Amino acid sequence: MSLTLPQMLAKSGVDLYHATFVPAPYSKTKSVFTMHDVSPFLRPDFYPTLIRHRLVTLIKRGLDTAKVIVCVSENCRDATHELFGIDPDRLVVAHHGIDESFAPMDRAAAQARVFQRFGLSAP
Repeated sequence: MSLTLPQMLAKSGVDLYHATFVPAPYSKTKSVFTMHDVSPFLRPDFYPTLIRHRLVTLIKRGLDTAKVIVCVSENCRDATHELFGIDPDRLVVAHHGIDESFAPMDRAAAQARVFQRFGLSAP
């Protein structure tokens, strides 16, 4: 990806690129960046060194270059603003979509479903 994506963006004439995880390492194309998580910055110990270095470098690039930053929650937006001092006008929240099958259910019905699925008779 390090060379292919920037070359494709340059040749394609794309007006706007949406980086949904990490941005291209370099590109002159305008971009939108999705910020999923601040944990590489708050809990670097969760990541192997090389992966953390790549994530931190590319996420910072996305934050620095994107015209708009889409955050997946209010908490992510607030943390991104606080950690990086990004203008709140560049930060918008768009929650992940959730399928209708994930709906609240009665506790007893949920327990019965789990017991049946996994062949359990008691907790």
